[in-house]
Amino acid sequence: MSIDGMEWDVPDTPANAACFGYHGGGADGTAATFPKARVVTVNECGSRAPVLAAIGPAGAGKGTGEQPLARGLYPRLEEDWLLIADRNFYNWADWCAAADTGAALLWRVKSWILLPVLELLPDGSYRSVLGQPEGQGPRAGRGAGSRPPRAGPGPGPDPARAGDRVRGACPPAAWGNCPPTPARCPRSPPTTSCSAATAPPRKEHGHDLQDPPRAEQAADAADDHACRLLRLPTVRTQFPELAAAAAREQMTYRGYLAELLMAECDDRARRRSERRIKAAWFPRDKSLRAFDYGANPAVDPAVINTLASCDWVKKELPLCLIGDSGTGKSHLLIALGTEAAMAGYRVRYTLAAKLVNELVEAADDKQLTKTINRYGRVDLLCVDLYRHRDYAEDALNVAGQRS
Repeated sequence: MSIDGMEWDVPDTPANAACFGYHGGGADGTAATFPKARVVTVNECGSRAPVLAAIGPAGAGKGTGEQPLARGLYPRLEEDWLLIADRNFYNWADWCAAADTGAALLWRVKSWILLPVLELLPDGSYRSVLGQPEGQGPRAGRGAGSRPPRAGPGPGPDPARAGDRVRGACPPAAWGNCPPTPARCPRSPPTTSCSAATAPPRKEHGHDLQDPPRAEQAADAADDHACRLLRLPTVRTQFPELAAAAAREQMTYRGYLAELLMAECDDRARRRSERRIKAAWFPRDKSLRAFDYGANPAVDPAVINTLASCDWVKKELPLCLIGDSGTGKSHLLIALGTEAAMAGYRVRYTLAAKLVNELVEAADDKQLTKTINRYGRVDLLCVDLYRHRDYAEDALNVAGQRS
């Protein structure tokens, strides 16, 4: 079931004019042409059939809004109903009136209403409690839930109330996942509050806060949910450890935020490098740190370190590694290609024999241009002359077909 209201013009008859009046009018102050009525109905959501209705004048003064009309319908709710209502219908007294009928309630509430965490559920949602703080009107009620909270022992001389400094940890859509409970929300005197058996204790300075462990659980659940939505896997896995470190080191909020964001950026950069290295199809892992300069004194470490900056790749300059067999040419080729991939360049490794054979086959299949364009999309093509062979004839044939 859902409850909602609307307005419409009714025929201009003396009876309608006396009952509903002329609400509104033009900008110049002229009266409206037709009387205007307001109706609030309880409808069945599936068939949209109205089950209950209350009709009154629209905007004729105080007590003619949707809330006053709806108050006449709440006592007529039935126990096996689930009543859905928008946020403009909620206040403390009306919530209790509807809950007293035994109907289950699924109501939106104003954004300023904050929810204490009484029971954290496995899916990240939680059970909360409604309450009216001492000495305040119905608009001061705090909390909301998909169903009335479990009945507690009842308010005592120093009743607990829903904490006005506690934020909900799950999205509103998850509140409906709370398991049903047949208990009703007990009506409390104006100077007391609706409480549950697990309501948080009252602090000495007058503010009601939820139990710290439960607050931490709610915050962790909110952080985990938000990180999943925003696709921040590193923040999701590291924020408890970084939060503890920030507390120990007394970091500022900005410092803690910087640590989280830098951890996410560093991890994303690492994963991108790993993907580029994997896409390069290197046959084995080689690094410049593992190269043995003592085995080949002719290799200058300063030159290799300059090449590792990849400035020659940026300038699109070719690089040839020339030497005898076993002098580390393939090692340096793979290591420099890995450095280029880690620097953000698209790299592809292949053997000279494989490259020439692929080009010849592509030429035979009339796919030579497509194959050359595919290799041309990479920033660095590492061609390893793994075994000596004269490829000149095949290469010239391919070049002749290309021209």
